[in-house]
Amino acid sequence: METNNIIKITKASRMKITTKKGDTGRTSLLDKNKLVAKTDLRKVINGTLDEVNSVLGLARASCPMTSFQRLILRVQEELFMIGSEVAASPDDVAKVKNRISARHVRRLENGMNSIEKRMPMPENFVVPGTTQVSAMLDIARTFVRRAERSAVEARNSGIITSTHLMKYFNRLSDYLFTLARYYEFVSSGKAEWPPPRKW
Repeated sequence: METNNIIKITKASRMKITTKKGDTGRTSLLDKNKLVAKTDLRKVINGTLDEVNSVLGLARASCPMTSFQRLILRVQEELFMIGSEVAASPDDVAKVKNRISARHVRRLENGMNSIEKRMPMPENFVVPGTTQVSAMLDIARTFVRRAERSAVEARNSGIITSTHLMKYFNRLSDYLFTLARYYEFVSSGKAEWPPPRKW
């Protein structure tokens, strides 16, 4: 029996996937001692961000270009930062070491500015599906918009207080749209997006 590729799991490193603690419809956030309903806005936002991250993972795995893979991975890693920040109550958010700041927002803005200097952007609605990767980025973009709508509701309720986080949500959907169009441009060498036909 080959054992070279078998990972040895010690008792200390073992993590249970199923805990059964959420069977009643309640779960914990950053503070494991505070239980909330699974319909809590913070859980809704993080659930949507999980969807975003998964679709981005599919886009990255499907993308043959290393430069795009790195850009997508950077966003995926920042989504985990957001998840921790969202999961913290207003009283506990200061305990989160890595939080979204103006620097992260600027990175998205600079990325979009860089792409816009290299290619013309569409002046009409774009029908998703030009390439598989760009279609996945468009799906992720729509999920980000959904997360943002929940985040606005959470902000209005006083659950989320970070202005940087709200700006990041807004920029991220624009960034993914821009990245999708850039991938189409690099893949084909053409910046052509026929408008939707009128039936």
